Amino acid sequence: MHHKRCPNCGFLNPSFKFCGECGTSLESPVRSRQIPAVDTAVVEQTLPHGAERRQLTVLFCDIVDSTGFTEKLDPEELRNLLEVYRTCIMEVVLAQDGHIARYFGDGVLVYFGYPIAHEDAAHRAVRAALGIVAALETLNPYLQVTFGMEVNVRLSIDTGLVVVWHISVEGSPEAIDIVGKTPNLAARMQEFATPNSIVIGNTTHQLIEGFFKTEALGTFPVRGISQPVNVYQVSGEIPAQSRLGIASESGLTPLIGREREVELLKQGWSQVLASKGQALLIEGEAGIGKSRCLQLIQEYVEHSPEAVIVECRCSPYYQNSPLYPILSLFQEHVVQFNNTDTAQTRLDKLENLLRDYNIPTVGGGTASPSDFDREGQEHAPETLPLLAELLEIPFEVQQQTETGVGARLYSRPVEQDTYPSGWGRRQRRQQTLEVLVQVLLKMAEQKPILFVVEDLHWIDPSSIEFLTLLITRIENARIFAVLSCRTDTQHFRQNSQPEEDEQPLQDEISDSDLESSVLDREVLEQLLHPEWANALPLAALTPPQVEEMIQHVAGDTALPSEALTRIVEMTEGVPLFVEELTQMMLEGDPLTLASDVSDGTGPHSQTMEVPVTLQDLLTARLDELGAAKEIVQLGATLGREWTAELLHEVASGLYVGNRLFTDFALLRGELNKLVNAYILNRNQVA
Repeated sequence: MHHKRCPNCGFLNPSFKFCGECGTSLESPVRSRQIPAVDTAVVEQTLPHGAERRQLTVLFCDIVDSTGFTEKLDPEELRNLLEVYRTCIMEVVLAQDGHIARYFGDGVLVYFGYPIAHEDAAHRAVRAALGIVAALETLNPYLQVTFGMEVNVRLSIDTGLVVVWHISVEGSPEAIDIVGKTPNLAARMQEFATPNSIVIGNTTHQLIEGFFKTEALGTFPVRGISQPVNVYQVSGEIPAQSRLGIASESGLTPLIGREREVELLKQGWSQVLASKGQALLIEGEAGIGKSRCLQLIQEYVEHSPEAVIVECRCSPYYQNSPLYPILSLFQEHVVQFNNTDTAQTRLDKLENLLRDYNIPTVGGGTASPSDFDREGQEHAPETLPLLAELLEIPFEVQQQTETGVGARLYSRPVEQDTYPSGWGRRQRRQQTLEVLVQVLLKMAEQKPILFVVEDLHWIDPSSIEFLTLLITRIENARIFAVLSCRTDTQHFRQNSQPEEDEQPLQDEISDSDLESSVLDREVLEQLLHPEWANALPLAALTPPQVEEMIQHVAGDTALPSEALTRIVEMTEGVPLFVEELTQMMLEGDPLTLASDVSDGTGPHSQTMEVPVTLQDLLTARLDELGAAKEIVQLGATLGREWTAELLHEVASGLYVGNRLFTDFALLRGELNKLVNAYILNRNQVA
């Protein structure tokens, strides 16, 4: 095996046919050429993005006692061992959208947050580190047999502001380098890690606290760093945690300025108790308070003794996993599987559920709800294998035949005669969704249900289809479906597929058959089409409401009026930003900042540092803009307010060959898109 460097992006691959980073073929011969020494100052000036300041999480992985390997292994054997080791690391890192920046012999340097930005970059880095330890534990028996040695590693992670530096010349792979303290600190900290353990710095700990199991190791001096650093060790992940849930443990800021929204939620639940099903989509930008509204209605419903609350959360990790949030909800809240349940126990629970609620199914064609009860017993043998496969329960299907009862192992692929002979792929897909909806409708006949789905902006297409079907059926059901979604997001649209392609059930619901499209309200309008479904947009808080929130966060600490005004201006009514910026000022020196703001002489008088807890969120939103990101970056250099004409005049001189800036009509169109995406605000000038 040998490494192949991608001619397109420069990624160093094992001996694959295609690049693991960008998909470029590695088989095509690439004409070598002499590359002159790089004058970095000149190159930076010629690149569109020369350099960029951003928050980055850096992971450093190093083999313990690698020097001993050189004595025990032949150089060729050592190369083969490192090849296997690097491939193992690469697979784990790429699964978390990390970027392998460099190999240092047995060391690996990985970036999270660039070139692919994620608002949970630090989480991904720690999750990758845990995955590396687990993967090597699985790999070591093979290494022991093949090479007579095992690989143990130390991993260290740090997060901080860096300057990302692109250095490339025509015809050569692009190189990415970073400048700042963060990569050095990440590499130095690994000396505090024991074999197969993970240590993190203070900023990383601040970002992941509550989501992972951590232990403070103490404060240590680090060579090359003037101040001692706090070091923590990570031992595992805490499942099913949310930012709001973690914040609740230390106390939440009172819900301010949402009296109307609270009343609408309560009215919706009252309607549901009267057998008038309701659906409500809470919309707003990140940090506007959607999760707080969901938490409030759940706390309110908990006072109803007979009510059932079922909730799930969509995840950016599972956007391509069909029905992921819905299946998680059914497994945890409906069928109530436990981690210790055997396959037989899970099957028994599923059978009991179907029996208790007399769950009907649909045969061929379309059936009305009244038809379901008549067909329930007739098609009951099909329902159990359908749901069992969907919930990943292996079991034997008993089928009555003319000669007696025969047992067959039920596993993928499903044999055609398990289902009605006339069923095609589309019918089986629809049947799956119908059965899931019917389970909830039958449950609602016994107890009212609060059905919560959070973060719809990360939902998969199959789950959207399920929700659309569910909402159309709840008119007379005691179900209150409360959903949340960001306004600046993307959704998915179904693409037509042939019906008769018989594939396993999971494949037929595969979201690879569905195409994505930028949200133009069409998907949500279809979701909210029934008259009992409505949207609840959350507006920004008013300045007086922001000041009230600041006072709650500050408590007994009195902030200077100048600092108070600055927070109101900077946060623009977004509650999360208000809390984080106020907290950052309380931990710093608000008097100094207020002085800078008031007299305009401070070095940062026109700017305020963004809290580390918001850096990744804001960076991810900007990176999603594509080419329009340059508009925002250039506009930021002009101040908080500027005109389109001024931006065009300045940009035309800087980006002579870029039509995005030189064509005023095109520029205005992009500005309108940024306004619609809640990145910019428009102030009309008379």
